[in-house]
Amino acid sequence: MLNVLLAAIISQAPAATQAAPAAPAAPTTLALSIGSKAPIPEISDFVRGEKPTFFEPGKVYVIEFWATWCPPCRQSMPHLTKLAEDMKSKGVVIVGVSDEKVETVRTFLEKDEWKQKARYTLATDPDRSTYKAYMEASGQGGIPTAFIVKEGVVQWIGHPMEMDAPLAKIVDGTWDPKTAKQTFEDAVAEEMKAMGRQNDMTKAIDSKDWDKAVALIDAEIAASTGEEAMQSKVQKAQILLVAGRSEAAYALCAELIKEDPALRNF
Repeated sequence: MLNVLLAAIISQAPAATQAAPAAPAAPTTLALSIGSKAPIPEISDFVRGEKPTFFEPGKVYVIEFWATWCPPCRQSMPHLTKLAEDMKSKGVVIVGVSDEKVETVRTFLEKDEWKQKARYTLATDPDRSTYKAYMEASGQGGIPTAFIVKEGVVQWIGHPMEMDAPLAKIVDGTWDPKTAKQTFEDAVAEEMKAMGRQNDMTKAIDSKDWDKAVALIDAEIAASTGEEAMQSKVQKAQILLVAGRSEAAYALCAELIKEDPALRNF
């Protein structure tokens, strides 16, 4: 059974012994965070809806970064449509921003499906000026990501599917931005550490420094939980195999089977 599982790990998991591209260098400090003054979006092309006036007193703005090729972004669009319609009377303005070409976004939005599912203001930022001012400045690399702005100040940053409760509190004035800022910056700091570990891992694998690679993947396992921890353990098994440490690899596979009995089906 363990032989079969080891073969499956080698064939199905991402290759741990092929040096992955180095993760981009993470900034040591954030130029934009919760509590920062929000940059005025420099957007000229609004593909759906009218260009709003940024940032009017008394209104709450959601600047959400997305792309036509991004499945989670598309899944968020009906939810954003509902929020835009439900919260319009409370002064909430939602603007979706893609860094793709105008023609790409327009063609996508002209499809009947997205005429129905994406009924809020949508714009393009092909020179990525707004992306840089928000996403890069706040250490964000994945989309969709939303920024909630009130009175010209960033109040919240995160996934648009998780912003209902924060948005409601921001609108009614009960939001605590100081606590949100600490939580956000702690999460970004942990992500930066993970990026550093990944860069070190890439270098160790490339140089075949297996002791260091094992130590780094052990640190990754200790810092993660659930599915992420399981994936890191699978990566460790790969490293051990290629390093010629088959006995340790077998022992780890036995541990994986205990943690997830479904692996017995391999």
